[in-house]
Amino acid sequence: MRIFLLCFFIPLLTNAQTVDIAFASLRLNSNMIDSYQIPSLTAGRQQIHLESPFANPHLKNNTKFPLPEGSVIEEIALVYTTYALAPQFDQHSLNYKRLQALFRLSAEQLKSPFIRWKQLGQTGATSSEEGKKFFHGFIITYRPAQTRQSTAKELSWLDSLYGQPVKNDPGKDTKTGPQTTSRGVVVTGDRPMKMPREIDTIVPERDTTITFYEYFQNWKFKRVVTLKAGKVESFLKSVNTRPAPRIPDSAISASLSRNSWTNPVMVCDVTGSMSPYMAQVLDWIIANSGKINHFLFFNDDHSIRKGALDLRSINSSDAKEIYNVMRQAIDGAKNPEIQENNLEAAIAAINRFPDAGEVVMIADNFSTPRDMNLLPKVSRPVHVIPCGVYEVVNPAYLNIARATGGSVHLTTQDINRLEDLKPGDTIKILERVYRLKDEKFEILPVKDE
Repeated sequence: MRIFLLCFFIPLLTNAQTVDIAFASLRLNSNMIDSYQIPSLTAGRQQIHLESPFANPHLKNNTKFPLPEGSVIEEIALVYTTYALAPQFDQHSLNYKRLQALFRLSAEQLKSPFIRWKQLGQTGATSSEEGKKFFHGFIITYRPAQTRQSTAKELSWLDSLYGQPVKNDPGKDTKTGPQTTSRGVVVTGDRPMKMPREIDTIVPERDTTITFYEYFQNWKFKRVVTLKAGKVESFLKSVNTRPAPRIPDSAISASLSRNSWTNPVMVCDVTGSMSPYMAQVLDWIIANSGKINHFLFFNDDHSIRKGALDLRSINSSDAKEIYNVMRQAIDGAKNPEIQENNLEAAIAAINRFPDAGEVVMIADNFSTPRDMNLLPKVSRPVHVIPCGVYEVVNPAYLNIARATGGSVHLTTQDINRLEDLKPGDTIKILERVYRLKDEKFEILPVKDE
């Protein structure tokens, strides 16, 4: 068996993304599957499918790309079939030509070093006729530009998970309940119900949809469950469970579980499509009440001036109150952009909570702060949890952590004591190596071997 050693080099972060760099990244993240299935998407994300014919590099529906201005590409997957008509067929050459076709549509939108590139080889086709039935081409997952409509959708998604705060006594908000029998509850109609906790089973007389309201720490959760006629359903299993939000990664919950800081203030970026990460924040607050009591949420408000922030803060351990303020900050976005004023927000948090200790910053890895010039004015250590890290950590957050004596935290790795590094020193984070040069971190090339 002959082994070919292929080496591709990824240049520094400042260089523009090229076809060769993307192709190297694809080869580094290659998996085999039986057939591609369209996945469920994280809240605030959308996908486009650029289809290519079987054994052909042409992209058929190329009017979908480039994406509208303000979109942020998170992941690009190249999907192909492994079946070949002839043994000498060069699949890598075809994939490269498809990648060239994609770059011809818009190289500008593909230059971000934070895009996750991967390729998926479908092994399910055993003939050319079968192969023609499979999808071939690119699946691009992205965040659309934030609008009032997209903000409303994200708030609706968060409300579906956490409900709306209620002022009334939950015990007084009682609906006419179903009749309890020895077999449990016999559902005889479609109506809202406040289900008693001791009921364990539901036996509907016909196919029925029920609406159930549950209360927890002044939160009101609405449940809608469909039950089949005559089938005994477990009440606790079918109804009394809040579905877990689908999130791109668990960096926040994992990092907060591993680390503890002295009386910290949490500074959260709640700009476009950060709602899945805010769900992690809320879940952690509910499970760890009182561990962090100072919060500042920031969003764009360019109605005042370009680069202005909408800052909302609260000193509380009550999840309901914290969500109210978070929700106001998410809803307050006006003319948002991808670049944020993270350091302005950190300084504001320090000023608003002078007795607080360190800063825990929930940041968007795809967004480089526009106000790095304010870094010398940050007087507390900043511990950054960048969200959406696939392979590359935004060097700006490494620079913030090092300059303030803070740290950077990922799903599986804590990066501490960056201030001990000297010019020329290197550090490995995930599978990438960074070098400190002129007091700033740069990404070193990697090899695909």
